Amino acid sequence: MSDNTPSVSSPLAGQVLLVDGVSSSFQGLDPASLDGQGEGDRESGGEGEGEGEGEGERGVPGRIYDTPYMTGLLFDRISGQGSMARRRGFDRSDVRRAFHSIQLRPSLKELDDMFNELSSLANPRRCTYAEFKEIRQAREGTHLFRCSFNCLAEFLKYKTDPMQPMFITADGIRKTLRQERRRAIGETGGEREGGGSPSVQSPPTPTHTTPPSTPSAHPLSNAQTPPREGEGEGEGEGEDDGWDIERVVAEMMSLDSDCDGNVSFRDLYSYMRGRCDQSWLNWLFENIQRGVEDERIIEVMVQAGYDVDVAVRALTDTREHGQLLTEYNYVDRAGYSVTRRAM
Repeated sequence: MSDNTPSVSSPLAGQVLLVDGVSSSFQGLDPASLDGQGEGDRESGGEGEGEGEGEGERGVPGRIYDTPYMTGLLFDRISGQGSMARRRGFDRSDVRRAFHSIQLRPSLKELDDMFNELSSLANPRRCTYAEFKEIRQAREGTHLFRCSFNCLAEFLKYKTDPMQPMFITADGIRKTLRQERRRAIGETGGEREGGGSPSVQSPPTPTHTTPPSTPSAHPLSNAQTPPREGEGEGEGEGEDDGWDIERVVAEMMSLDSDCDGNVSFRDLYSYMRGRCDQSWLNWLFENIQRGVEDERIIEVMVQAGYDVDVAVRALTDTREHGQLLTEYNYVDRAGYSVTRRAM
């Protein structure tokens, strides 16, 4: 970086932030020191980084698309009316009931906003089974993938412990996928319903709810790989039949922001919606004001674990609206919420 080029400053040095009611202190480094840093210097990357993966790639959460059975089951869980509801779809009261089951209390306006996110609905106050199925098959990064109904469905898919309605655990993920696999793969012939193997896709690197210690710290650097309980049990889970369950377990658990073995709805929501922390919004504004090039700003955010689309969107919004602030929503009334608005 030439002497006359503004360096990228970090606002995180010595900053004390309040996240989920816990005061956390971060000692940041100037991210300008990342210049010239090689692939071997980034030891804080995701699991498997630099091991057989392409340059710049990171270990990211895997996703197995729903079988038709699972899509129907999730629709029934939201509608609360069983298979008969597939004819009429679910409405605001159904969605509110589903959120209450995981101890979340969105307001009536927030519930209406969830339907307003989907301009393609035939009925603006009702989501049919066909429309829900399209949502569940949406690719990462798309508007349908980021919608609130998909976040809710993905969480309900893996929430199996009634004593912990607000969390997903490694055992819950295994249990769900093993049951779905047993149903999808016939006892004879190993054929999946409809033929072939399940579609597996790797989504973008998740953003971390808690601000990273420095802009060079990868959000997966503190992730704990869950124990592989029961590995090898059952029907030989693995990549050979497309059901790489243990990989999905480990990578889904990388969303655990507290490293306590539980993935909260907030963790999953932040990843799927591409939320950007307030500290990073402040950092963006400061470096834009200092004249740092967009490419350098995006590079630092990507090195920190943000998906490039999230970084570009935050940068564009900041340039268009100025300093952005976070505001509370139903996901976490008492802590960080990052629905963005202009100051």
